Amino acid sequence: MVRDNSLTKAAEASHITPLDALESSRIVADTASDAIITINEDSKILFVNRAAARIFGYTEQEMLGGDLTMLMPEYLRHLHREGLKSYVATGERHISWEAVELPGRHKSGNELSLELSFGEFKKGGRRFFTGIARDVTRRKQDEQLLAALQKITDSALSRLSIDELLAESLKRIRDVLAVDTVAILLLRSEGDELVAWAAQGLEEEVEYGVRIPVGRGFAGSIVAQGQPLIIEDIDRADVFNVLLREKGIKSLLGVPLLVEGRPTGVLHVGKFEITKFNDEKVRLLQLAADRIALAIENQRLYQVEKTARAEAEAANRAKDEFLTILSHELRTPLTPIIGWTHMMQSGIVSEGDFEKGLSIVSRNAHGLKYLINDLLDMSAILSGKIRLNESYISLEKVLAEAVETMRSYASETLVRLVLEIEPAGEDAFMVKGDRARLNQCFCNVLHNAVKFSPPGSETRIQCEASESQVAVTISDQGQGIPPEFLPHVFERFRQADASRTRAYGGLGLGLALVKSFVSAHGGTIEANSGGKGKGSTFVMHFPHAALAGIENAGAKQLQDSGKKLGCTRLLIVEDQSDTLEMLCEQFRSRGYETVPCTSATEALNLAGHERFDLLISDIAMPGMDGFELIKALRKEKQLEKFPAIALTGYASPRDAEAAIAAGFNLHLSKPIEPTELFAAVESLLHPD
Repeated sequence: MVRDNSLTKAAEASHITPLDALESSRIVADTASDAIITINEDSKILFVNRAAARIFGYTEQEMLGGDLTMLMPEYLRHLHREGLKSYVATGERHISWEAVELPGRHKSGNELSLELSFGEFKKGGRRFFTGIARDVTRRKQDEQLLAALQKITDSALSRLSIDELLAESLKRIRDVLAVDTVAILLLRSEGDELVAWAAQGLEEEVEYGVRIPVGRGFAGSIVAQGQPLIIEDIDRADVFNVLLREKGIKSLLGVPLLVEGRPTGVLHVGKFEITKFNDEKVRLLQLAADRIALAIENQRLYQVEKTARAEAEAANRAKDEFLTILSHELRTPLTPIIGWTHMMQSGIVSEGDFEKGLSIVSRNAHGLKYLINDLLDMSAILSGKIRLNESYISLEKVLAEAVETMRSYASETLVRLVLEIEPAGEDAFMVKGDRARLNQCFCNVLHNAVKFSPPGSETRIQCEASESQVAVTISDQGQGIPPEFLPHVFERFRQADASRTRAYGGLGLGLALVKSFVSAHGGTIEANSGGKGKGSTFVMHFPHAALAGIENAGAKQLQDSGKKLGCTRLLIVEDQSDTLEMLCEQFRSRGYETVPCTSATEALNLAGHERFDLLISDIAMPGMDGFELIKALRKEKQLEKFPAIALTGYASPRDAEAAIAAGFNLHLSKPIEPTELFAAVESLLHPD
């Protein structure tokens, strides 16, 4: 019998005895990062290393002598017993013994993901089994998170909107990282502040429209530095967003959303108990943030491209439709002009029809003139070259002139014009404006009213004056405006019916010009209609010249307006100097006293020792924003109920709700018509 003495010879050559080799094996087992467990054929645990205690949560003493099933989920224990019994009896394995993945059970009851390998040895006629278990729970979680995020990234362009994408991402991150809150804040295009966009467990951030200046607080620091940030104990940190503390969050981890190295937002998670976020959590959250940022950017680029393509296609269609209509509108009046001119020159027309021919030529020539003037006016408006020859005029007289101008056209179509002017003083209807342009406005609206009204119907024109404005209302009993077209009624080249079978001609410029001219006079116009066949009403409002604080021949100041407004002080807070100067000048010209401030801090200092009757404040300002300002002012007893208006470029319903929640009485978006702003101020100063 030949005995293999290679191991003994190797040990002797290295001066290591078999006992030394055994001790070395024990050291390897104790220092291994994987669990090593030996059982007998009855499944009793005979040996465990230190890693087994760390992975499963039991002490070595608790595991030794116990059944291996204590480290398994309940639903696998029966399968293990039967499988081991079968193997001992038949030698047939029911599972692979190399790198098989099976669930384990931690002492806490939590399930573990394990990668297992088994070996067997015999001694004294008995069988013993040694298994090596690697805890791959974290790796599985990583794989699940990455798979989930990859799935979202892949489907974002074809299936999910930005809001759906963020909501789905946050749900998966919250589950996988086992955190209590998760939120995404996106950087505004201006790059000056973050806006809460989506959240779970911290939905108030989105509901209140939380905004974080870049460089301020937790999220602001992350986006400014472009690096992850951990706050282990929020009570010891400088946090800008008070909602984080109010919600009960104790620990925070946040990472930047990066696109090509450029920060576009922040993704942060929170725990309601003090937690030490390790490097692995930071790495996972940054991976998630990178994929979310990529998906958002892809979605943004897709929407930009889609919008640009749609706009280009719409522009091309509008151009083609306009050229087609323009050709038709030019050729239509030219046809009778050329035809009747030829007949008159050829002597075909009888003497009795000669006047009729001249009338037709004249009417169509004037139609061409109006058409060309409309085109030139619109061109001047689009290029910013329109000029108004302003003077102080009575709107009542201009309206009467327009009615008389259109009366012959109305008579031809059997439509009756009814002018109703409210009795008032001589200068009650005084405005400052361009007489010709105002006449053009009224004629255009009247022309539309008559054109779209049936014979025998009535068009009513009303003129009323109040202390602050003059209102002109033109109502007809015509075909009305379809609800879907009403929002577009003042857009140029837009017509409710632009088909070849339409009953009425025109380029679709008349009402667009009216809106432009009315706006140029500081006024507003709105259109209303009950729908098809129910007529339409156009209401124009113009600022009263007397309230503009201007004296002119024939235009007297309202005697009480100076006294009424002279003592009214407005605190106006705006960091843009041009806007601040414009607002102050507008209000001063109407008799208000203004207190301008270029920052919220300056306004807060002034409020402590000066009196004012109403606040108009921007929201987004450096240092302290409008929300902080109004909250600080409301804490002062004498300012708890004073009227305040938020005048801001943030115009969404969410922004309006946030302004009201912060303490403002009204939310108005820029740009705003001066008359609308004055009306808002007066409504707060004189609510009765």
